Amino acid sequence: MSGREGGASIGGMLRKLAAAAAVLVATAGCGLWETQHTQENVDKWTKAAVAENVEAAREQAARDARAFEARLPAPSAATTWYDSCFAGEEDQWNQDKYQFQCNRSQIWYVPVDGDLLALLEKVDLTFRPDRGEPTSELQNTRFYFAHHGKNADGLQLPKPYLVYYAAGSGHVFVDWNDPAFPPPTELPTGTAMTWPQVYRQTGPAVTEPKGHANVLKISVSTTYYTVAWPKES
Repeated sequence: MSGREGGASIGGMLRKLAAAAAVLVATAGCGLWETQHTQENVDKWTKAAVAENVEAAREQAARDARAFEARLPAPSAATTWYDSCFAGEEDQWNQDKYQFQCNRSQIWYVPVDGDLLALLEKVDLTFRPDRGEPTSELQNTRFYFAHHGKNADGLQLPKPYLVYYAAGSGHVFVDWNDPAFPPPTELPTGTAMTWPQVYRQTGPAVTEPKGHANVLKISVSTTYYTVAWPKES
């Protein structure tokens, strides 16, 4: 057998071995996921989502959200919420942060009939860390408003947002209407709950207030209950 033939044979064998190894790894990963997604696990975490200690944490998260409303820079016209719990997943390469977690998000719709940027400045002053210097998100927002959302070449800039972490409340996200970024015309509703989600409740359906110059959407999201992965012995 020539060196060229030998090289081809060895190369072909290595490719076959690599392909076989990939199949074994993929099969192992699927098997682990299937083991996690058993009816026993579904029942276990579905039951955990309505356990007494989780319900207590859920009620506290709702109270915290109501307390947070007092910090809004202007009165809201409507509010709703979303509550969900998820089982964690893992495979050979990745692992969710928690084996189980529950989250709550609440959104307020705040009508704006005056200067939108002035109100956003007030929002930033309220939620920036330790009321220090204006956040980089606000600086980007000022630039966006000053240049009417366009760069030096007249091209559309990305829409800025205001994002904060409020101790004891969670992450705060602030959005507003911008004609350059119209909302989706249709939003999915009534989608079935599928693994790894094991609990879902929503607040009342609301519509965005009409007849105003703009509307701020201020949401706060918090993880109110977690279960850590078991420690390896």
